[in-house]
Amino acid sequence: STTPAFLDAARPLWAIISAGEANLFRHPHPQVVERLEAFGTEIWRTDTRGQVRMLTDGRRGWRIESYRTPLADSR
Repeated sequence: STTPAFLDAARPLWAIISAGEANLFRHPHPQVVERLEAFGTEIWRTDTRGQVRMLTDGRRGWRIESYRTPLADSR
């Protein structure tokens, strides 16, 4: 899901990575994070930010927020 071809086609503004804090599998894999960062995608990780929510006004506006970090509005 983070191949260059997929990222080029999807052009994601944000990526939400769901992983438990200090998980045994060490998710997310560093290469996944590197690929997303290189593409300019803003990463929201549940292991570092807590619960992440995406909200919409049902038309064009989006908002993403978590309990540990300030919210970001759609670009």
